[in-house]
Amino acid sequence: MMRARAAWLGIGLGLASLLATVPAVEGQSASAAPDPARVTLGQADLDGWTQTEALRAETWGVAASHAPDAASQMYSYETRWSRALPDGTQETLTTRATEGPADLRTARFQAVQHDALGQTPIQVPDGAVGFWENIGNTRTAGAAAQAGSLLVELHLNGVTAAAPVGDDQVASWLSTLTSRATTTPGAAPLDWSQVLPGQPQPSLLVLDQPTVGDEWDQQTGLQLTSREPGGTARSVSASREFSRTGAYRRTLSSTATVYDSTTDASNLGMTSSGKPIDAPALGDQATAFRATEASDAGDAAEVTYTVNVRHGPVVITTQETGVADSLDSPDEVVGFATAADSRATPLLAP
Repeated sequence: MMRARAAWLGIGLGLASLLATVPAVEGQSASAAPDPARVTLGQADLDGWTQTEALRAETWGVAASHAPDAASQMYSYETRWSRALPDGTQETLTTRATEGPADLRTARFQAVQHDALGQTPIQVPDGAVGFWENIGNTRTAGAAAQAGSLLVELHLNGVTAAAPVGDDQVASWLSTLTSRATTTPGAAPLDWSQVLPGQPQPSLLVLDQPTVGDEWDQQTGLQLTSREPGGTARSVSASREFSRTGAYRRTLSSTATVYDSTTDASNLGMTSSGKPIDAPALGDQATAFRATEASDAGDAAEVTYTVNVRHGPVVITTQETGVADSLDSPDEVVGFATAADSRATPLLAP
């Protein structure tokens, strides 16, 4: 099975939004690309830094009905690091390798180039981009390059005079990323069932278009993400998002997360922002929340209802957001959570 693998984690820099504007060619892999997880910086590269997170993600197009056993749009791996400074603050560093269609990688690279306009340049090899930006008493660095079939990036924050980082260090980190992107052997597409082997597959547990009905339009294809701090998977999530237009626009998201233990599922997966409300009697445990967000622009306030349902180490989260005046009860989201639970229960039965 060959896939056009690439991904974005939807974190911070907005590459996910490019999927809506950049055409992605499914199934275009002519040869195996390096696994991005072997390209990003690791502990051996970062003496004195502590890893805080590692994230893997893959995204499929809306039309990829057989995902995850189909060609994907994006695949990436990201590592995050921190280093304590003498003044009590900390520097953070993110490194990322992304695989996907050339036009999507180029669009993301151009976004980094745009961020660099007017900033202090960092001397990096031809074809790459690097820059410093001052933020208060600190400065940040960004650098990116297209290397082989990957886009590599690094983002450094919180640099102060107490623990300076120079151009040479940023350029060296970027050089390591680009070298690995062009010399690391190709790898077969990731088998997501082996990220947490022996655990249920979350892609089978999220809502789909037939289940939510024709009133809703699917906005994103299947998205799979995993948390792998220290190289060990702690959770794998699948998600899809939907929207509905009419007198008032509403959004609906369905997420299923498989944790490496029931304890983590209980402690990490059953909370949400907002005020707790009555939860439906579903699964082994259920929680529900209501959160209201006022608009600074004078628009009507929005309300978000969230329902979490746990089956052992699996948490299925259903969330609906809409204008508070029109979405005045959790009944609809509870109905969707019940539908998701009905799909999941036979699949999760012992």
